[in-house]
Amino acid sequence: MSMPAVDCLLTRKRLVYVAGLVREAPPVLGALLGLDMLHDTAGSLNFSWPDRMLPWLSLVKADLVVLWRRVSQLRDMPDPAAQPGQWFCFVCQWPHQWKQIVDKLVFFESACAAAVPIASPGIDLPAKHQCLECNLEFRSWKALALHNRVKHGCRTELRRYIGGDGICPHCCTHFGSRLAVVRHLSDPRRVLQCREFVLPGQVI
Repeated sequence: MSMPAVDCLLTRKRLVYVAGLVREAPPVLGALLGLDMLHDTAGSLNFSWPDRMLPWLSLVKADLVVLWRRVSQLRDMPDPAAQPGQWFCFVCQWPHQWKQIVDKLVFFESACAAAVPIASPGIDLPAKHQCLECNLEFRSWKALALHNRVKHGCRTELRRYIGGDGICPHCCTHFGSRLAVVRHLSDPRRVLQCREFVLPGQVI
């Protein structure tokens, strides 16, 4: 059996680590990381994601969403992006079960995957990247995309279909931000399945 992707292993480690922080971190450390929890009179955790999060906390939020989507045992839980309090309650009350659930998370897609050659079936990309509007040529697709945005006001349609959770809707790989997902889907050097899933039949 293949080893899970490094992204999967990192996600597991973060989810176990944040569980320990929620249960045992000193209040000062919790506040520093944006995990300052408030207990209500019933003993439940009252927590919502801050408007401005540290990058680490954004990763934790995305990790919880990945776990929720991929582990069927958690289907009855609310969306952690919208209602994190119930998740952190679970972490505090059932630490052993939490570790077992996190260990069930397995995926093989990785943001670290090497770029693949351009030669994909049915796609004929020019060696030089030429603007279809003014015929200028550029050394890379990134330079061409920037030119199209600045000079011709052309913006990718992909942005309309990508949420703010930083997760690719096809491969469910976590990229940390919406912009990074758009870059992942727009890169013609990479495998096209994700882009075809979002915009079937369109070559960017």
